[in-house]
Amino acid sequence: MFKILIIVPTKDSWLKLPSLINSLEQQSDGNFRVIFVDYNSCEKHYKYLNDVCNANEKYKYVIQHENTGIFGAMNEGLNYAEDNEWVLFWGSDDFASSKNTISELRNFINKKIYKDID
Repeated sequence: MFKILIIVPTKDSWLKLPSLINSLEQQSDGNFRVIFVDYNSCEKHYKYLNDVCNANEKYKYVIQHENTGIFGAMNEGLNYAEDNEWVLFWGSDDFASSKNTISELRNFINKKIYKDID
């Protein structure tokens, strides 16, 4: 089974992230992980990310050391992708709209992409 990596660029978005994190905690398919890529946020944001990542091993945050914008953050996140892992880019204000979002995505990929692949 393939894995899913969700890359989330952040910048002082600690007040928006709870919706995203709560929606991910409710997923029926837990075979995913999340990398938060942050550039130069405030101390409250880093404390929030640290608390979230310490509470759940699926979550990790990394620091974007150069201000290369959101696309640079996305590229930075790709450095953490593993073999057999599909990558999604979500904004810090995004969230999974149902508890089956990840499983429905996995089913769609399996039906469309892996249908005739050995």
